[in-house]
Amino acid sequence: MVDLIKFSNLNRLNDLPINIGNILLKNDILAKSLKHNTKDALIKNITIKEKQSLINQSDSINRRILFQPFNDETISDERSELRIYIFELNSENHILSEVIIGFEIIVNNELWLLNNGKQRALIILEELFKSLNDVDINGIGSLRFYNDYPCRIRFYNKNFTGYNLMMKTRLT
Repeated sequence: MVDLIKFSNLNRLNDLPINIGNILLKNDILAKSLKHNTKDALIKNITIKEKQSLINQSDSINRRILFQPFNDETISDERSELRIYIFELNSENHILSEVIIGFEIIVNNELWLLNNGKQRALIILEELFKSLNDVDINGIGSLRFYNDYPCRIRFYNKNFTGYNLMMKTRLT
């Protein structure tokens, strides 16, 4: 029997959300929007250590980039989060698989507006596009926004609103 996981390189699938998160941490505007729960978030400083804590899955206090979809029990405090996860996997043949990656931008309604009149969720969305569209993810493949699933506003619960969108890549 052929080992399809090895043959189609799906063994790199687990690295995809983590690699995406690491690329996003290079974007200071996005990191500040996630880290600082204040209206002046964009003019505050952010250190490398603070950026690293945003993606550290064992740091439940400072973590803001998570690798699982939202559910109602997930967060309750005033914060913003970005969630990245494998949404769908389509094996095209024994060599090629299309991977749809889900993104959820989740912002507490009290944190929506920034001092400059801009909306935090839209800043995060804009920086996500700038950082990822048509970018190679550490040799795994280039990401492209998935036209079959448009970016949509989402009301996560009474305290959180944001956007969800999809990107796709191919693993060979």
